[in-house]
Amino acid sequence: MKYYSACPRDCYDACSIITEINDGKISIYGNRIHPYTDGFLCLKSKWYVKASHGDARLTEPMIKKNDKFEKISWNDAFKIISERIKDPERFLPYDYAGNRALISYNFPQRMFNYFGTLKLNHSLCDEAGNISLINLLGSSTGYNPDDINKSDLFVYWGMNPVWTNIHGWAKVKKNVEKIVVIDPEITETAKSSFMHIRIFPGKDFKFAMFVAKMLNVKMKKYPDFIMDFDELDENDKKNAEKFSEMLMKAKNPVIHIGYGFQKQINGGITVMAIAFILSILDKDYNFIYDRRHRIDYDYLRGKNENRKEINQYTIADQMDKFDTLFIYGSNPFNSLPNQKKFREKIIEKDIFVITHDLYLNDTVMNSNLILPAAHFFEFNDLVDSYYHDYISLNQKIADPLGLALSNHDLFVNLAKFMELNDPFLIEDEMNIIDNIIKRSNIDRISLFEKGYAWIEPEIIRKKFDFNYFMENIDKYRKENSRDFRLISSTNVMSIGSLHNNLYDFDTYAYINDEDAEQMNIKDNDTVKIFNEKYSIITRIKISGRIMKKTVVIYRGSWVKNYGWNVNFLTDDKSQLYNGPSFQSTFVKIEKL
Repeated sequence: MKYYSACPRDCYDACSIITEINDGKISIYGNRIHPYTDGFLCLKSKWYVKASHGDARLTEPMIKKNDKFEKISWNDAFKIISERIKDPERFLPYDYAGNRALISYNFPQRMFNYFGTLKLNHSLCDEAGNISLINLLGSSTGYNPDDINKSDLFVYWGMNPVWTNIHGWAKVKKNVEKIVVIDPEITETAKSSFMHIRIFPGKDFKFAMFVAKMLNVKMKKYPDFIMDFDELDENDKKNAEKFSEMLMKAKNPVIHIGYGFQKQINGGITVMAIAFILSILDKDYNFIYDRRHRIDYDYLRGKNENRKEINQYTIADQMDKFDTLFIYGSNPFNSLPNQKKFREKIIEKDIFVITHDLYLNDTVMNSNLILPAAHFFEFNDLVDSYYHDYISLNQKIADPLGLALSNHDLFVNLAKFMELNDPFLIEDEMNIIDNIIKRSNIDRISLFEKGYAWIEPEIIRKKFDFNYFMENIDKYRKENSRDFRLISSTNVMSIGSLHNNLYDFDTYAYINDEDAEQMNIKDNDTVKIFNEKYSIITRIKISGRIMKKTVVIYRGSWVKNYGWNVNFLTDDKSQLYNGPSFQSTFVKIEKL
């Protein structure tokens, strides 16, 4: 049998997958006719079939008693949840993009809106850059990747698409002659580029403003501005000059702004500075950042304007505002910054943690009530992309393992248990899919015959707000530290902590060869990496691809497997619009 699946993970590509079952064996491959998936899948997909199997999965509800987990029935679990949600102003749902499928991600909000629980402000990833672009230009939806073949200069600023956007990279590599990569690390993307500009992390804002100043002097579009560029060395300035010349000569330059580099104390205003560059060139919307579509989210989620918000990134400082933390689609005991503080606050404030998940990960291990979740092979749904304009069908190919429930079925069954007589709370998933198709004018025939269909983007445009931009650049904060700057980036094998139970995670700390020589550190030496928050013990990998005075440690290692992850070290100070500042973390390195 052949089915259409759709990858619901937190990734630009949102791949359309062909899933086949022969003699009970599941195999997957990329949908060959999908405009982006184009018949191949990324390395991360190799875990999907294994991850659906029983030896990796949670299959029954459990409750923690005397520091041990005991099996309980769903009815008993529902009784606990129903008692706690009846105090909605002390009940915080904590979700994120571990499962981005439209129903899975949004349907639970119907119940939270019904009761008026607290609401999580999703500030952990791209929000600073997203709001910056919306305030400047009306939208964070910019250039259509379908038109990449019309670009003669494509810039990747602070991202490594060979690892994180492989299908977008394939399209750019095929269609664009000149590719510029701005990144401190010599990544696989940088190696394949026409020009690689290495800027020390944190200098992006001043570099962008220097480029903007040179462009504006020549094009005279906006009033001149005064700025101190003393943080840029001569090499930075020479690269900025070359880059500005390339931008002026290009007929259709496009900049793909990465999420990783804007997770620093000046991230939001740096995204603004990049937008400023494009505006000077009269190419205001020639950026790629987010991609939003005309989907009726009020129908999907329900609506309640009166819910009080809790900021995700600084949640550890707000735990006096809730008693219950209901987690799904996320692993906050791995992904949040300053983990020691977060974990201590959970205990100090006696927060009751409920987690709906597939695996016995770090968050599940720290939960009071565990609810087994369904794999995406086990439910029907739709998946759109925050990169391209194609929505994919995800068909159920098997019943959930054991007593696992999908996000949709969990809340339908909870509503029935609580005898809530609102049909909106128990709507069938196929009925929801039909309604999304109708409300978004999706071609139903294409969706079910090809596994995907075009979906209309949400296009909002306004004139670049120069005054707003100038009001915000004063929020720049200079960072002075002689310590190593910690870069906690995504590994090629996974997205965050996903599937860390299925392979050996790369827990090395990567440093530059010159730094290693100065500290008398050799490959595989054991070191202590520490700051005022925490210290970890790990081994060193020496690499010329790493910039001096920086250390790269991949995010996502499970504490239950390795005893630590990089987020015990990361900074939890927020930036513009309460955005994250993971990459503004500084550490010391000591050889053991």
